[in-house]
Amino acid sequence: MGRRLVLIVAATAGVAAWLALGRSAPAVHRAAGPPIGELFTDLTARYGVEVRWRIDPEFFPAEWADATPSAEPIDEPELRRMPAILTAALAAYPKELIRRDLRRICVAGALSFFGQPYGGTYDDDSVYLCSEGELQGFDDVYLMGTFHHELSSILMRNYGFETERWRSCNPKSFAYSASEGGGVQAIVNAQDSLDGAPEYYEQGLLSQYGKSELEEDFNTYCEAMMTEPARLRRLAARYPVIAAKAALCREFYRRLGIEVPQEP
Repeated sequence: MGRRLVLIVAATAGVAAWLALGRSAPAVHRAAGPPIGELFTDLTARYGVEVRWRIDPEFFPAEWADATPSAEPIDEPELRRMPAILTAALAAYPKELIRRDLRRICVAGALSFFGQPYGGTYDDDSVYLCSEGELQGFDDVYLMGTFHHELSSILMRNYGFETERWRSCNPKSFAYSASEGGGVQAIVNAQDSLDGAPEYYEQGLLSQYGKSELEEDFNTYCEAMMTEPARLRRLAARYPVIAAKAALCREFYRRLGIEVPQEP
């Protein structure tokens, strides 16, 4: 396909990035607010990002046809959660970087590719998110983590992340499941768990899904760095490979002027 697709299937636990930065979390219950068409006016004016929620023929790129993409419209209460969540997530990034590298954020009630449900994905300059509601695990922290996860792939490609330095951190006996496309295959094979376990930590992975390919490994670190800094610090203190990879992520993001959360 020439474009990567990423699945996020479980809500992340831990401290949200904006809390680590001293900000208040968006309220769970929000007032009715402005008309739907004006929900993202301020966000678009600040960052130049179009937020799309209407499922029309242009919602997905034409090049994704082979992946049989499908989307369900997001419910209005979930849509009204999005401005606060996206504003909090975007606050960590320089405005100029977002204007340069992110053109669209597309939100839906459900996403699927190859007949499999997806929580998020990305295109060259677009991030896709879905939310089925907080009761289904799509809480504010999860949605922000998904955004950081997907955006990290765009930044990885656009700013030449040094993948060989990352590979050099892995144990000598370690090998990713695939050099490219491993994330999709991991989903198909039901090897896409985001739960952590010592067997993965010893290999320098934060979850089973990180083993699928280098990009997914990097994505899981960036997500944890931006939403679970305390967890990442604890793991880095115990597992040297995790410490080395986390340091590479911080170095890369700080070079781009991104406000990496400090551990509480």
